[in-house]
Amino acid sequence: MRAPLSLALALALTVALTARADDENPDGGNHYELGLDIWLSMVAGHVDTSAGESSMYVSFSELKDHLNGALALYGRGDWGPWFMQLQGLYASMGGDSIDRTIRLGPHGNIEIPASVKPTLYEWVAQGSLGRRLFETRSLFSSRESDKRRFRVDAYLGARYWSVNPKVQVQVGGLSSRLGDRESWVDPVIGLRFGADLSSTVEMQVGGDVGGFNLGNYCSDFTWAQSTQLAWHMTDSWVTHIGYRFVDFHRDRGEVDQRIQTRGPFIDLGYSF
Repeated sequence: MRAPLSLALALALTVALTARADDENPDGGNHYELGLDIWLSMVAGHVDTSAGESSMYVSFSELKDHLNGALALYGRGDWGPWFMQLQGLYASMGGDSIDRTIRLGPHGNIEIPASVKPTLYEWVAQGSLGRRLFETRSLFSSRESDKRRFRVDAYLGARYWSVNPKVQVQVGGLSSRLGDRESWVDPVIGLRFGADLSSTVEMQVGGDVGGFNLGNYCSDFTWAQSTQLAWHMTDSWVTHIGYRFVDFHRDRGEVDQRIQTRGPFIDLGYSF
């Protein structure tokens, strides 16, 4: 499934480099938007190392009990059919202590009962450069005078990860910590669709894939997807309400990590 999806996105981006916006409604002018994000997310993760393994799951309903801190910001600039977008996220979460059997030793062949408490510190930042493929009448338009539009964008970008999973292991009177901070950058390629529902409300659906273990450095695979409604409350203020996924799998032999962050979000932006 990954190969066909990646090929489709690559073909769409190739078209983007030569496509023109709808002649009836050409893009023009510059536009900027800055905003603050509130992402009410859950986190699921699994870390497997030569010294042991542990899983972590913090549901949306448990977020208030496990979220130590979070901050998300975004910015976007449009220049005619071209655009650039920046997003940043920081989150610190901790799971409950649980009793379980853990694997220790060079080959993970020693199993002992222990108390395990996982925590996760995560930084994610993404920069994207893209172009409008085309813009035409909205799917919801019923007459020629209807000004609602439908648009498709394609973009290339890079997603920076800094993941610091910590697993506190208590065995009797002895305590140890598993997990090390890792940082890397994944190239991504994506598409975004937008449809005007009214003169002030737009539905947006977008997603990207990337990683592909390039240079034996990037994630084996990463993907992100969001569905949202954008409400332009005034000429300058806009709010987005939606649901977002961000996921990666990275295997480097001695450390195999799988982490997914997903949940509803709301943000407030100022455009000028």
